[in-house]
Amino acid sequence: MMALTSALTPIMAQNFGAGNPTRAFAALFRAMRFSIVFQFIIFIAMVPLSLPIASLFSQEPAVQDKLWHYLIVVPASYGMQGVMMMLVSALNAMKKPVTAFAMNLMRLFILLLPMAWLGSVFDGTEGMFVGIAVANAIAGIVAYTVAVSMRRQLLVEKSVAKES
Repeated sequence: MMALTSALTPIMAQNFGAGNPTRAFAALFRAMRFSIVFQFIIFIAMVPLSLPIASLFSQEPAVQDKLWHYLIVVPASYGMQGVMMMLVSALNAMKKPVTAFAMNLMRLFILLLPMAWLGSVFDGTEGMFVGIAVANAIAGIVAYTVAVSMRRQLLVEKSVAKES
């Protein structure tokens, strides 16, 4: 996902610079879809591999159990985390680094840390993992909603400019 976000920024910036926001947003939404599909495939692969992977890290059953739970819960949300990462790259391409920074701060301090803490209060370490997954899912939904709104706003502005 890091490579995709790194490649997305110049692709979008180039298209915005060329006056082609439709193509820039098409790249963004393709990258978002790829993130969800790719990370879902990784998650599906992780399910049968989670126990063998956990056993590689420790012979202690309690540690294996915690790691197994992490590998089953948190990766399910990585696709949505990737959606947020794509939006942050898009915001940087649109010359909105402060908004990109704000989105990252929101994900970490308003969603991830409080949700992880709440989860741990209700169900210990396993609850913390669920809190992380829920925070990633909410962040992805917010990021997608913001991206749709930005695309709509930019395309309306472009059509108004053509009419003038």
